[in-house]
Amino acid sequence: LILNCTSYNNSDAAMEDADGFAAKLTCGEGNVFDGCMAYNNADDGWDFFAKVGSGQIGAVTIKNCVAYQNGYIRKDGQLIEAGNGNGFKMGGSGISEHHVLINSISYENKSKGIDSNSCPDIEIYRSTSYNNRGSNVALYSNKGVTTAFKADGIISYRDKYLDTAERIELNGQDAGEIFTENNYLYQNNKSVNSLGEAITASMFESLDTGRIPQRLSDGTID
Repeated sequence: LILNCTSYNNSDAAMEDADGFAAKLTCGEGNVFDGCMAYNNADDGWDFFAKVGSGQIGAVTIKNCVAYQNGYIRKDGQLIEAGNGNGFKMGGSGISEHHVLINSISYENKSKGIDSNSCPDIEIYRSTSYNNRGSNVALYSNKGVTTAFKADGIISYRDKYLDTAERIELNGQDAGEIFTENNYLYQNNKSVNSLGEAITASMFESLDTGRIPQRLSDGTID
């Protein structure tokens, strides 16, 4: 259990491998990130990459976490472009792993906000993705791999990079499992659910991303 931890401004010489949190390649079962923040890391906020050579890793759960402005490092008060910059990168190599994201937020990352990265069966619940330069939500796998994504309570919203749509590529899976009345995905310049109902800016208490999220006295994120 990684509880109420913050990881930021990590970088490496090539600006392509330093993540905020990396549970990848050879991790076992049962890893949980709860109440963690990852920002301004050179590569990704979270990286669960798996490769064929080392095989499947254990399912990882992320809950109550925040990933923002990854793919940029902060130096002398300025943001400098660095590596890939996904918020939550949840897989690799088309390998089935069933990683889970719950009640979490991803915003202003250089690349995608929530990225299956070819893992065919990640699960996303009650999570928000906002103004990422790449797709806010990307659910896809390798060619020929059957997908089994689960999603409920996604809000994808943007008022920047308006031409950047979601990447939803399902294989052998009913689109109705993802495009539901509880998921608001960014399509045709709107954040809409399956009923055509749209999310608007006025529905948010705030869209101010100018401050670092603070922690409450018990260590949880405000």
